Amino acid sequence: MQDGERAWNSFKMGLETERRGAILAMERNVKSRIGSWLAIGTWAAWASSAAGGRPVTNLTFHSGIGTDWAVYVGEQAHNGGPAGEWTAEFGGRAGTGYFLQLWATTMSSGNSGPITAVHGGCRAAWLIDRFATGLGNDGIPAGWSGGELSLEDKRTALAFAVFEVGTSPESDPPDLEDGTYRFWYAPAVPRQLAQAYLAELAAATIDTNALAAEYEVVTGEQWLGIAFALWVAKIEPPELTRIDVAPAQADLQVGETRSFAAEGFDQGGYPLAFAPVWTASGGRVDGAGTYVATGPGSFEVWAGAAGAVARGTGAVVAATMAIGEEASAATNGISFASHTSAVYSLQRRVRFSSGEWEDVPGGGPERGTGGELTLADTNEPASTTRFYRVRYAVEP
Repeated sequence: MQDGERAWNSFKMGLETERRGAILAMERNVKSRIGSWLAIGTWAAWASSAAGGRPVTNLTFHSGIGTDWAVYVGEQAHNGGPAGEWTAEFGGRAGTGYFLQLWATTMSSGNSGPITAVHGGCRAAWLIDRFATGLGNDGIPAGWSGGELSLEDKRTALAFAVFEVGTSPESDPPDLEDGTYRFWYAPAVPRQLAQAYLAELAAATIDTNALAAEYEVVTGEQWLGIAFALWVAKIEPPELTRIDVAPAQADLQVGETRSFAAEGFDQGGYPLAFAPVWTASGGRVDGAGTYVATGPGSFEVWAGAAGAVARGTGAVVAATMAIGEEASAATNGISFASHTSAVYSLQRRVRFSSGEWEDVPGGGPERGTGGELTLADTNEPASTTRFYRVRYAVEP
């Protein structure tokens, strides 16, 4: 028995040495292996942009099994790496999922993409959605009769199953005992449980669209700058948590318009497109964010979104419209800067401080041009001096 144990320990030490060599070899050939699974253009784009991706923080391994198991990939034997459930925050959004490849243990940044673009992504998402305990599942397949299961058993088994669909071609049956990816040795219970998971997968009808709407694959750098770590995860959807309105303040004259713009951000501080709903405490604002000052005062312009708590604010100070000096000559008029949102009329009276104002024939109403507008009294000269004013109404 002692001789047998010594032989077994020697055998395992040999495996560890072989594993180190295998990792170096995998670093060299991983691009060619994965190139057969992904569209080359897609892979190149992900690999080249991974360094500038969103941060992956709080990456945590929820225990399954460490390295005490081994598999064949084709004819090459490999010791396994950490096999279990992983949680992390991707760009500030919490996610739960599993790595598609062996030995993926670190990832500080990454880029997300659709699960449909990576080999095994949809099948992995189906397994995670059905069995991951971190997503509220009990992790027990239909008809299970293998006895009590620990969390470690369930997480280990699900990791084994995900590794299989991430490593084996679609033409292989989802089986850990035969095909491209197969066990050399592993604990009996999670090994049996993983086979049960894969048996359910083989009989399942996968709703690709539904899974793609809820799951993402995060491609992150791990070894020598190679984008090798592929994490299939259910990541909480982006939520509109902040809205910035520009300009932050606008000083206007009554009748003047100003266009406001809104930019949204998610819980991680990243830009998030949304359809702003505009309102104002005074004046008028349309659905495109164009504000018209209809009267003097200080007001606020708000940008919100349907179903969102976030709201952005812009300030408006509207001053009374400047017209210019009144004219006193009978045939004179007034020239002033006009706004297209206002309609202007020239009025006159005989006394400066009293009397009724009357509209000047031919003196309006005229809509502003957005530039200088002149309203003049071109009627027959009067025998008395008259005083003039401009009456305006904001009519967008």
